[in-house]
Amino acid sequence: MGLTVQLPVVLAQVVGERSIALDPTPPTVEEAFKLLFGRYPALAREMLGPDGKIDHTYGLFLNGERISQWQEQDRPLREGDELVILMMLAGG
Repeated sequence: MGLTVQLPVVLAQVVGERSIALDPTPPTVEEAFKLLFGRYPALAREMLGPDGKIDHTYGLFLNGERISQWQEQDRPLREGDELVILMMLAGG
């Protein structure tokens, strides 16, 4: 079962799929991204800012709850969790 990662269309075009299964489930959010970026280097180039952190234009949701990519990197993951990455739009 593992961890399911759902991508927005723009990132799905980079990796070639909308949904990625990571099995076995990584222990933390940070480890999940290390696996994703290792498997899909183009995803890292798209998502990471110059400081090496996930760009603020992406929102992360774990099982429907918004999480902070900066403060919750060590958040534990469980079998069957779903991590959704969304593009955050802003305007004025």
